Amino acid sequence: MSEPLSFRESKTHMPGIFSKLTKAKTIYCGCNIIFYENGYKPDLASCGYKIRSNEQRAKRIEAEHIMPAHAFGKKRECWILGGRKECSENDPEFIYMEGDLHNLYPSIGEVNGDRSNYRFVEKLKGKSPYGKCSVVINTKKKVASIPNRAKGIVARAYLYMSSTYKIPLTSEEINMFRYWNKKYKVTKNECIRNKLIKEIQGNDNPFVKAQCKRFKL
Repeated sequence: MSEPLSFRESKTHMPGIFSKLTKAKTIYCGCNIIFYENGYKPDLASCGYKIRSNEQRAKRIEAEHIMPAHAFGKKRECWILGGRKECSENDPEFIYMEGDLHNLYPSIGEVNGDRSNYRFVEKLKGKSPYGKCSVVINTKKKVASIPNRAKGIVARAYLYMSSTYKIPLTSEEINMFRYWNKKYKVTKNECIRNKLIKEIQGNDNPFVKAQCKRFKL
């Protein structure tokens, strides 16, 4: 890879990347993205999103770490000493991971906040509090379930992060993400995003690239 981008720097690249995709949408809820100079926001009406409680965060897009920073940082010495802030300032490998664009995706801020650092599971019982956005979060068990539309993207991000940075996954996670990767195929937009990210940070996500041959980019 090239020189690492900080998380702050990577966030500035994201509107430019996603504005080049066809009908770009937020990762979990599939809301259309409205682009403006130097930024973007979600079109909540386009996906039937219902604000649960945090109107301010619901109306903005945030850069979602698909594999949460807690998952790849919690066992590092810097995290033990001073949490994520310490790692962001003083751990070069963590800076790579935190700013890796292959693991970042536009998300409705409220959902990003509610999901926190919870693990993904195949399916949860219960009704979504976000209207037609079928994300279900169990705060007691610290798990979340997401729509099928996002599962392939999520799987390929997790498999990439695990492979690239030697982040251990449980056998249950490995099986689930491999299944999602196989069942929910790469889209042309994913391939374009992968190509644009390579131009910025110098590397592919091989789990995406492996399925891109059928598209003419």
